[in-house]
Amino acid sequence: MTSSNESQTFGRYEVESLLGRGAVGEVYLAGDPALSRKVAIKVLSSVDGLPAAEQEETRVRFLREARNAAALNHPNIVTIYDVGEQDGHPYIAMEYLRGVSLDRHTKEGHLLPVQKVLEIGIHAALALDEAHRAAIIHRDIKPANLVLLEDGTLKVADFGLAKDVRTSLTATQTLLGTPNYMAPEQIAGRTIDGRADLFSLAVSLYELLTGQRPFSGDTISSVLYRIVNDPPMPIGELRDDLPGALEHFFTSALAKDADSRPRGGNEFAQQLHAILASMGGVPSNLKIPPPSAIDGPTSSQLRREEPEEEERRRKGRGATLMRSLLLVIVLLALVAGAWTMPAWLGQDPLGKTRRPVEDWLSARLGGFGDAIRLTAPERLVPVFTNPGQLALRVVSDGILLDETGQLHLPGDRKEAIVIEVADPCYEGSRTLAPEEIGASISLEAKPRMVSVPVDSNPSKARITLDTRRLDQRTPTELPLQLCQSHVLLFSVKGRVPRELSLEAAQTREPWVKALEVVSLDPPPLGTLVVSAGRSFPVAVYDRRGRRLGKAGEKLRLTPGTHRLVLASSKVLYRKEISVQVVSGDQHTENVAYPALGSLNVFSIPADARVLATPGGGGKAREIGRTPLKGFPVVAGELEVVVEHPGGQGSHREVVRVRGGAKSTDLRVGMGGWQ
Repeated sequence: MTSSNESQTFGRYEVESLLGRGAVGEVYLAGDPALSRKVAIKVLSSVDGLPAAEQEETRVRFLREARNAAALNHPNIVTIYDVGEQDGHPYIAMEYLRGVSLDRHTKEGHLLPVQKVLEIGIHAALALDEAHRAAIIHRDIKPANLVLLEDGTLKVADFGLAKDVRTSLTATQTLLGTPNYMAPEQIAGRTIDGRADLFSLAVSLYELLTGQRPFSGDTISSVLYRIVNDPPMPIGELRDDLPGALEHFFTSALAKDADSRPRGGNEFAQQLHAILASMGGVPSNLKIPPPSAIDGPTSSQLRREEPEEEERRRKGRGATLMRSLLLVIVLLALVAGAWTMPAWLGQDPLGKTRRPVEDWLSARLGGFGDAIRLTAPERLVPVFTNPGQLALRVVSDGILLDETGQLHLPGDRKEAIVIEVADPCYEGSRTLAPEEIGASISLEAKPRMVSVPVDSNPSKARITLDTRRLDQRTPTELPLQLCQSHVLLFSVKGRVPRELSLEAAQTREPWVKALEVVSLDPPPLGTLVVSAGRSFPVAVYDRRGRRLGKAGEKLRLTPGTHRLVLASSKVLYRKEISVQVVSGDQHTENVAYPALGSLNVFSIPADARVLATPGGGGKAREIGRTPLKGFPVVAGELEVVVEHPGGQGSHREVVRVRGGAKSTDLRVGMGGWQ
């Protein structure tokens, strides 16, 4: 299954993006159009390299055990919606979890509070108790399969290795699970029950509290040996601030003998609840049902596999052991006899000029030759990432990187090895020659960045990204970090600033769509009322001379400061005012208007043209010809120009007009022309 599947469907589910890739499959984010919700699609895709019989058995187990897990209904167990098969690849549609897996909190500096870890343990134990009473064993409990949602809810996830003990479909001679968290009986290949899950949960809680596992080792084999044979490291030696009762709890929960551990998830949860209560930290909504109130078997009472199945597995292990012993005996006998090999091999069986011993052994052993090549032993090299817990992949052929993060390096490897970060949120790689690889490998990763085009309407908007004001203006390209939420603020003069939140995404496509054109709306208008005069009508203009309306009317204006002109040409009135308009508010501007008077103009000779300019400024206006009597005009200064009817000059004078009934006179005699 390749990334091309990101554009396909599984049943009715439409794939949106790749969430992760594991050893035998992938997990995709998909949409369920029928119910308008997001789901996670887990696909079993990487089994083509297995023998045909194992391929079929793996597919059958995947589907059968997924259907069994789907029957579970518990608030702390991930919900499975659907099971199907697409193009020969089985898939499971399950609840899409928004949160983090708890392996993020197993390193020093990232540990959760003790009370929170105990609450997690209680919820997980009760979830497993539900599964065990339905005869389902998880078999792969570890921090990576415990998910803490954004609202604090715990979910037990990934029932991919779950076992229904009522069936007999079991891979003989196969070790299923994650070695660091396996119970002793699981490692030994004995029949297991729900107490193996509780052992794994105890290991996980121990690691969440201390940042270390109770059974450590440099290799998988050393870890498995200590789980089976050694007591766990006392937790008090790693942290001295933990309740003393936890020491007794882990001694019991990590006992080698399953009969010495808590009998079921309910009892496991009860013990943690008592410790939490002694710390005074039990949430009011954290209730544990009494064992008698729950039907079904306890973890230790789960029905075992059918007797004939157990007998078949036992015989299979015995046959494998006998074959291994026989091969070792033959090998030792042949090596011992090598010193008396025929003369054609030479007297020095290990001499550089003679045929190597391994070739001779291969020829003598025939079909066994390929099984016992004498090569340098395989090295197990842990690979660490910074930041930690990132998914990895090895690009080079013939190299295995197991799920515990250990590189299986063949002793005869000569070609360089390329390791890459496989996390959608980070990128990084290292190329190493075998001789450069030490006791461990560290890989520095950096956040994955994408370039996203952004534009706005209107354009040339200023951009603030995550509180940092940028120099760019729209349209432009923004570098954004994947898998992280971002907040952008766009601002243009005269428009309402627009804040846009981008949810964390693993691809740039959702952001490209959201930032294609960001519209900035004009601000809501305000209302202005200019008071009207009693003696004469007044029109309201903007500074460009556009008529907005009349005094006394409601005028709709954009928010801000406005310079307005009040004018009445009939009475030669003009006045400029400045008003402040508030968005969505109404403002009344009260204006004191002058009184109304009248003007008489006389001239010798008569019939002269009369022009007047209002005292508030503006253009001169012709108001009549002499003799002019009783022309209405507002009180105040008025510039009057009288033009000689014969074109022999003019008379210019500033007249102060009185308000009231008495008129103001202007007289131009024979000698008054200029």
